[in-house]
Amino acid sequence: MQSILMKPGPTRGKMITKNASSTKFLMIAGRKKEVLAMTEKRVLQSDAFVIRSFIAGIPFILMFGGLSHFAFAWIEEANWAAPFVPVNESVWEHLKMSYWSTFLWFLFVFLSFGKKHRLSPSRWLLAGGVSTLFCLLVIVTGFYTLKGAFDIESLFTDGMLFFIGIISGQLLASRTYRSVEPSRMWLGMAAVLWLLFAIAFALFSFQPPALPLFLDTPTGSYGF
Repeated sequence: MQSILMKPGPTRGKMITKNASSTKFLMIAGRKKEVLAMTEKRVLQSDAFVIRSFIAGIPFILMFGGLSHFAFAWIEEANWAAPFVPVNESVWEHLKMSYWSTFLWFLFVFLSFGKKHRLSPSRWLLAGGVSTLFCLLVIVTGFYTLKGAFDIESLFTDGMLFFIGIISGQLLASRTYRSVEPSRMWLGMAAVLWLLFAIAFALFSFQPPALPLFLDTPTGSYGF
């Protein structure tokens, strides 16, 4: 009778199997929560770095871009530098200040910290394109709006447009990186944007069209 009572029956076996399955399930669930928590932590750290990098880029771009305004005179108007720095006082030439300084900043951050902070190459490329394009639009539209509508043109307003364009471009790029998953079309457009402006700066430095955008106002001439 005693041996019969102590003998494990089908029900007890099922209970043991069920308990083992429950324990295994809880362990897997706990591990998943651990992994999820670690992933969320890495994402938050990456987001924090992205925000800091865009904010840190503002003074760098302003300083580097501002210094590039005088670089052509410093290097005695060397032809090789013409595609990279302003060669006169036209609106077009001033766009080089923001374009190349932004390009260098994005390239430097990605090559130096991209792997460590797991930066997305596609998002970084798109964010750089957004920052560059928006800044150029602010400078061009702001200049012609002030000049055409209010007859305002001065070194101060030019500097303010450059300042506003850089800040707004960087903040918009930060938002783009963190919230937009770019498609191939958007990536292609961003890459083409960078390339076209680089080619245009090189070409129009030596053969600028006779258009107001390329006019050196102080001398009334084009190019250098």
